[in-house]
Amino acid sequence: MAKTSKDLSAEQKAAYEATLAKYGINSNQVAKTVNTGDYPSGLDVGLEQNCTKKVPISDIDELNEKMGFPCEHYTNGKADDSDIEYPQEFEQCKISKLNSKADDFRTQLCKEDHNTLSKALSCCLHGNSQKMAKYKPAINAAFFKEPVIMAVHAAQDITISKDHPLVVKSKGGKTAHLIYGTVTIEPGGYILAEVPFTITSQVVTVL
Repeated sequence: MAKTSKDLSAEQKAAYEATLAKYGINSNQVAKTVNTGDYPSGLDVGLEQNCTKKVPISDIDELNEKMGFPCEHYTNGKADDSDIEYPQEFEQCKISKLNSKADDFRTQLCKEDHNTLSKALSCCLHGNSQKMAKYKPAINAAFFKEPVIMAVHAAQDITISKDHPLVVKSKGGKTAHLIYGTVTIEPGGYILAEVPFTITSQVVTVL
């Protein structure tokens, strides 16, 4: 049986509101109930449509604070990062020979360098970000020369209906974060991701 935000425990409600607060959103600002079945082709969410808030992200540390997996889970043994493929040690990477503070830093990067920094950025978010500390100045210079705008879509409860997907999309491939109290996925319902995104929900029910 599907749950709604009314069924959440006090701890779950507090966690939901705390996640909203990280993005400067009050729970009174978000829709109470959303059903993708109310939209002919499904519900599109992103920077250009159905965006609860556009949040500027200034550097990798801020992005990690909002979207990343807590690195302390790795350092205290609660999680294992052995399946995460970290890039080579920064000193062994030719990017280390470049000056990340130089105005032309980004133009000096080749495709391989971009791929290396993209992997390092991903590892900051999903792995132990402490291992990527030496990469961070280069990551910021390559990807955060100007603040990156993240789309946030939030609701207390969302139902994803058959043949009416939740579609996460934005021009330029900008990332998105989805925040829900509960998610109910009906038979045949699915999420279509056209850009990188993360989702936070206190309860997910698959019918």
